[in-house]
Order: sequence, then structure tokens, then C-alpha cells
Amino acid sequence: MTKVIWAGYMAEDGPQFGTFLGFATGEFLIIALFWHAIFSFIIPIFIFEISSLNTNRGHTFSSIIPSHWKFVVQNRRNKIIFILVFFAGATFLVSGLLADLFSVLIAIIGNLILILSALYLAKRTPNGLNIQQLRIGKKGIAFASLYLAFLYVFLWFVIFPDRIPGLETILLTVGFYLLIFLMIYIGPKDDVSFENKEPIKMRFVWLLFGTFASLAIIWCFVADLAIVIGTLVYLAMMITGPILFVSITIKILRDRLRN
Repeated sequence: MTKVIWAGYMAEDGPQFGTFLGFATGEFLIIALFWHAIFSFIIPIFIFEISSLNTNRGHTFSSIIPSHWKFVVQNRRNKIIFILVFFAGATFLVSGLLADLFSVLIAIIGNLILILSALYLAKRTPNGLNIQQLRIGKKGIAFASLYLAFLYVFLWFVIFPDRIPGLETILLTVGFYLLIFLMIYIGPKDDVSFENKEPIKMRFVWLLFGTFASLAIIWCFVADLAIVIGTLVYLAMMITGPILFVSITIKILRDRLRN
């Protein structure tokens, strides 16, 4: 990921929209501020929490991170957001894989296996399905840190060593990571109050997954249209990422100053 935001995608000769302070402009806005944040972390956690809420009725507090409740409660806004995210994911996936049907099917099946495996293993634990199972202790953090350090050191010299930027860009990258950690640290704590509403139903989630898979497969047969729409989705994410980042930063700082 880090080399992508420095020098562009591996299949490309360089950054798509040039560089700024050593960063690949478009790739940074997409990968760092939107794609990985939304699709690698936020959406998987929300799906896990929705499944937990549907499985453990009456145990809302232990099933999810309390501040996430407003994002997984069943209402029109949340459903529209999920639909848009899944649509963007299917479209961008197909565009990224150049509408290759085999690669798209592998991606769909692989993700489905991961989701079902995670839910199956979580349900088999003594405490049932709840978000606490995703929390890692000090040993887990230490292991993850060592693993990431190994990846960075090893891949630093293996993948495109010629694309390593200057020291100032590396320091800015470290500073960006530290800023994210600081925002998490000073951000608002969990709100333990819950609305008297129902969570999003799992049948809606499975419908989304079915639509995601069907749409991705259909896009492969209309590749030209998929690439055009994928480009529009790409540009939309490029705009949305910074807006989300700035708005969240302002909210955290405002709440911090009030307290």
C-alpha cells in the first residue's frame, strides 16, 4: 500500500495524476483516504456487528462497539449508504481487474469464504458472536507490529526498489500514520446510549452480497461500460476521501475543544 501512494499502482508506469510532495496524488486520495479505510476496515467491522446484533438479540452493548450503533441501525440513510458502497466496490473491483471474469470470480469466492469462515469460527466460541472477539491484546498487537515491520523491511527491497522516494516523503508518510493514531487516541469515546430501533437485517446484507456478485459478473460482459462507470466511481472516491477525512478531523477537534 505505501509504495502505491508513493509511486502508483504496480501495473502502471507511474502515478496517474502526478505527484505532490513525493506522493502519488490520485492513489493517495483513493487508497489512503477511502478504499482501505472503508473496504478493508469499516465495512467488514459493520458487517460483523450486524451479524452479531441479529444473532445476539438483547445483548446490544456487548455485541458491537457502542458508537457504531447509529451506522448499523435499520433506517433509509444507512441502507442507501450500504447500497452505494457495495455498488462502488463491485464496479471498482471489475475495473481494477480489467473485467477479467476469472479473476473477478476468484475475488468474489475468496471474499465470501473469508466472511463465512469468520462468522462460523466466531459463533463457535463460548461467548458467541460479539465485537470483543476482534479485539487483540498486547500480545496480538506485538505480533501484528512485528509482522508489519517484517513486511515493510522485506518488501522495501523486493517490490520496486527503484520507486523508493526521498527522505522527506518517508518522514511525511510516518507523520501521516502518527496523525491517524493521534486522531484515534483523542477521538470521542464510545457512546453507550442506544436508540429503541432494530439493526439492519442480515437478509439485507446477504442481498447486498448477492447484488455485488451479480453486478460484478455482469460488468465483465459489458467491459467498456464497466470501465467508464468504474472511472466515474474512482473519481467520486477521490473526492469523497478527502471530504470524509477533513470532516472527521474537524469533528474530533471540535469535540476535543468542547471537552
